[in-house]
Amino acid sequence: MLQTPEFRTRVLVLAPTGRDATAAVDQLRVAGLTGVVCTNVLDLIGKLNDGAAVAIIAEEAFRSDLANLRRWVAKQPPWSDFPFVVITTRGLYPKEDALRLGLIETLGNVSLLERPLSAVSLMSAVQSGLRTRQRQYETERMVEELRASEERLRLFIEHAPAALVMLDRDMRYLAVSERWMKDFGLTKSIVGRSHYEVFPEMPETWREDHRRCLAGATEQHPADKLIRADGTFYWLKREIRPWRDNQGRIGGIVLSWEDVTASRQAQERQQMLMREVLHRTKNLLAVIQSIAAGTFQRKEDPAQQAFLSRLHALSKAHGLLTDASGLGVMLEEIARDQLAGFAGTIDIKGPPVLLKPSAAQSFALVVHELATNAAKHGALTHPAGSVLVRWDIHADGTTRKLRFLWQERGGPKVRRPARKGFGTLLLEHAIAGMDSAPSIEFATAGLTYQTETPLDMLTPQKE
Repeated sequence: MLQTPEFRTRVLVLAPTGRDATAAVDQLRVAGLTGVVCTNVLDLIGKLNDGAAVAIIAEEAFRSDLANLRRWVAKQPPWSDFPFVVITTRGLYPKEDALRLGLIETLGNVSLLERPLSAVSLMSAVQSGLRTRQRQYETERMVEELRASEERLRLFIEHAPAALVMLDRDMRYLAVSERWMKDFGLTKSIVGRSHYEVFPEMPETWREDHRRCLAGATEQHPADKLIRADGTFYWLKREIRPWRDNQGRIGGIVLSWEDVTASRQAQERQQMLMREVLHRTKNLLAVIQSIAAGTFQRKEDPAQQAFLSRLHALSKAHGLLTDASGLGVMLEEIARDQLAGFAGTIDIKGPPVLLKPSAAQSFALVVHELATNAAKHGALTHPAGSVLVRWDIHADGTTRKLRFLWQERGGPKVRRPARKGFGTLLLEHAIAGMDSAPSIEFATAGLTYQTETPLDMLTPQKE
């Protein structure tokens, strides 16, 4: 039966003989308290179940029935220690003392008051019992709130869409999501069992992660491989974080595992296919070089040499892409690779920029074309000549741009060519995505070439 707030503050009185019951109720009324007279022990127990704060009982009421009250006291919930005020008669008989000691042992929370009864003593004992009972009811409320909170947490974890578990400091399961049970083929409840008992193949590095998180760290791992004892394996995206109790102390950790095996295997297949495509393309470039070498009639034909050198530059860039599994190549690596075969003073410097495959090939052709021209007509034909290769990233409004600079100094005087050849067309159009045509300055001091391109046009798209 639901206990109402009014019932929880009332005082029960069981005094079947004399005027003790009437006197107690009158004194309670003067103190602003509600006293309820009970006819016998069973009536008292029924009202205790409905709710009460204190019970005043004359000791003679127990002589006929103490067993039922003993059972009620024994069945109290853990938060309850109901206060009793027992009215006794002063006596010198050992038998009476033994009965009172038995009452104290049976009822537990007992205050003994001897007749003749003092109103002050009675109200003092009742008020003390009231305070004790109200604290017990507050404890009950907090216990119920804690249970409700734990139940909400259990339901949240159990029905969470992710593979989620909550563990204590000894790595025993406190709560487990249905997704966790399903993903890892677990059919029986694992609550209370050790995480390392369920997953004995747990790598030592993962156990070290757990120890760090039990000390307060939070860790995330995008893809780690777990090989089970039966040889099956998972690629898991893992997140580990500590949980704290209401005192702020770390009570254990929460693990979240996401099975990314399918996406990882798809990524590996894609990379394998990419490597195969790149390898075949590299072989195809070699075939084209052989066809070109046999197609031109004269070995010293400048057109043949220009074509083959450009094809070779493209092949070298493709080789870098093959080594990187087609994911992209750093701009500095492209520049140094294309300029490795040229003599002279060449200064290369710029921030790290990863170029996607098409941009890497474009910059390879541009750098090769500039270097070839510098070696034939520009700064690299003179011992005192030098080439400065620079790039940087800057913001133009909301757009980040890559600015690339090639600057020659110390070579012969530069003259603008009389006609625009294929090399010039290549420099003007090789890099896709440029906002405007590149700047090519045929200054007397040396050639200067500069481009400006939105960075997102050159770099790989983020996953």
